[in-house]
Amino acid sequence: MNFLNSKYLFKSPLSILSLSLLANCIGGFVFANSAQAQSFTLDFGDAATGFDGSGNVTLGDSLDANLLDGAGQTIGGTPFSTTTGNVGNIFDPIGITITSGNTVGLFNSVCTPFSPSGAVNNSAPSGAPICEPGGNNNGDDDLATGNITNSSGGQLFNTTPQGNLLIVEEGAGNGVPDDRGSGTLNLSFAQGSVLENVVLDSITFVDDVRATVTVNFTDMTSESTVIDFRNANPITSGVGTLENGAEFVAGDNAVGVIGGFDDMRNVDNLSIAFSSSGGIGEFAFSEFTPVPFEFSPGLGLLLSGVGLFGLKIAKRKKSANKLEL
Repeated sequence: MNFLNSKYLFKSPLSILSLSLLANCIGGFVFANSAQAQSFTLDFGDAATGFDGSGNVTLGDSLDANLLDGAGQTIGGTPFSTTTGNVGNIFDPIGITITSGNTVGLFNSVCTPFSPSGAVNNSAPSGAPICEPGGNNNGDDDLATGNITNSSGGQLFNTTPQGNLLIVEEGAGNGVPDDRGSGTLNLSFAQGSVLENVVLDSITFVDDVRATVTVNFTDMTSESTVIDFRNANPITSGVGTLENGAEFVAGDNAVGVIGGFDDMRNVDNLSIAFSSSGGIGEFAFSEFTPVPFEFSPGLGLLLSGVGLFGLKIAKRKKSANKLEL
């Protein structure tokens, strides 16, 4: 028998009571988001808009580092810029807020070097911005990534292009992204409200970075790593390992992936305190799980009420039919 056939649907009080109970169950349980633990890489190429039904991060507009440091970029109806000082809020929809005692900015590392004269970034697309227009105070050749040769074709360095880097901005609003050379970047995670579990896998740094990475966990413990990318072995102290040792070349324009963080504890927040020039290409998380979405029990009760209302109507109709007989 086809229960959904209009011949039977809502004709029987028992069927309506069953629908009422089913509606209550649906309201309480079926609409819960049973998202599994997901990995995620925050690479600053695109804005984040939230999570899909499986707990995966959904991405939005491509981020323009030069616009963000100049006229600003509107994302989802909200204008962001280094002048406003809200670039670090672009990832709020996925529970990540980035702050600094200075200004949070981005730098397009796939750029054309300003010096030496005639240098070419073979990884940069046509029309790529110049890394350091106007001299040392307005940009950073040493944050460039990719395959860069000099005017004679000699190899200056060859690294994996990193795209946009997260930096502490020096000249907010001047339209020329430039790292400050020092300062601290803080990442906080909306634990309990947006995120359920965050496990840090690695951080990719660019340039001859000197910095201290401090990771604070939800169990009130912490761990630190001190790095110095002027050295072939850049781990100065603390936890941490160099994960791309075969490709790592110390000094300006170095690209190093630092891992070895505790993979058994949930991260509450972390900070990177720079004492030199440097940028961050990405944060890789082995687990990045949103809080499960639970459907409001009120809607279950509402659906249940609708079913009971239908049951009452059915009983009235049944009584009326008896009187007609």
